[in-house]
Amino acid sequence: MFADGVVSIAMFRRWPADLVVVPVGSSSSIALELACAAAVKLDARLLQMFPPPLGPKMKNVPLAERTARASFRASINPEERCAPNMLLVDDLVETGSTLTAAAAALRAVGAERVFAMAAVSIRH
Repeated sequence: MFADGVVSIAMFRRWPADLVVVPVGSSSSIALELACAAAVKLDARLLQMFPPPLGPKMKNVPLAERTARASFRASINPEERCAPNMLLVDDLVETGSTLTAAAAALRAVGAERVFAMAAVSIRH
């Protein structure tokens, strides 16, 4: 169902056809599973650039510390280059710190446009 939603939004928003799907590094396998399903439905390449985090899950980290932890998790080798159009996939967004850090890391290695999709958004 998530992948069908991604395809619908991609068509409605006229996202580029050359998207590369990237799961955000997650302590669970859900983000990877969602990204795989989206890549299949979009007929896009899947690229795993972000390793799973070490230490506590982000949901257990105080809000004030999440940005710093997310920036560390989203570090990419600066010699790597990535495709110009990337789609980040996450299972859950609460503050957006992980997606923001991942998008910044992708832009630092050549992404021109970074789109993001998450299965669940929590608002406080």
